[in-house]
Amino acid sequence: MDSKRVINNSIALLVMDLSSKIFPLVTFPWIVRALGPESYGKVGFAAAVAGFFGLLASPGLQPTVFVKPLAPLNHLEYLLRN
Repeated sequence: MDSKRVINNSIALLVMDLSSKIFPLVTFPWIVRALGPESYGKVGFAAAVAGFFGLLASPGLQPTVFVKPLAPLNHLEYLLRN
C-alpha cells in the first residue's frame, strides 16, 4: 500500500470521528436553550414514541429486503454462490 494514501485516509478518518463527537456537544446545548425545557420535553417524547414504533415496525420489514434478491435462486445455488 502507498504510505501517503494510508496517512491521508487515517487523517480523514480521525477528522470525521472527532467531528462526529464534537458536533453534538456544540449543538445539543444550543438546541435545548433555544427550545426551552417544555418544548424540548415534547420533542424528546415525540422522538421516544417514534423510536418505539420504529422498533415495532422493523422486525416486520427487514425480511422483505432479502426475499426479492434470493427468490430466483434455489437453496443449493445460494449456498454455492457465497
